[in-house]
Amino acid sequence: MTANTNLVLRQVTLPTKHYVGDDDILLPSNAINMQALAHPIRSEVVRITSAPANASMILREGDAGTAAPLTFVLNDSANQIVVFCAPGENLNGSTNGSLTIAAAQAAYFIRVDRTRGGPDWRAGTIS
Repeated sequence: MTANTNLVLRQVTLPTKHYVGDDDILLPSNAINMQALAHPIRSEVVRITSAPANASMILREGDAGTAAPLTFVLNDSANQIVVFCAPGENLNGSTNGSLTIAAAQAAYFIRVDRTRGGPDWRAGTIS
């Protein structure tokens, strides 16, 4: 490579993504492993600091246009939590599916829109 090409490559700046966070959430005990009363996920990055065992959260509806294409849930509580998709949607191919996040772990949720076979969410845990 020439010196000019090397200079140009060093000056290229990739775009960055700034995530909206919701921190220090205390989950209530009224929705244990239930989609119907689950606490809503209101931002792209959520950190849970206190939750009873199997406390539930629910993703925003993907088709409504309010769901972020990528959502992270960090479980810093002492108990596992359960994250559900919106009613009628799929999570990892399962209608009204859920993902359990163990204590001190995190998970990612990727929204798949209708043009790509959705409404669906692909998710996995990060330990």
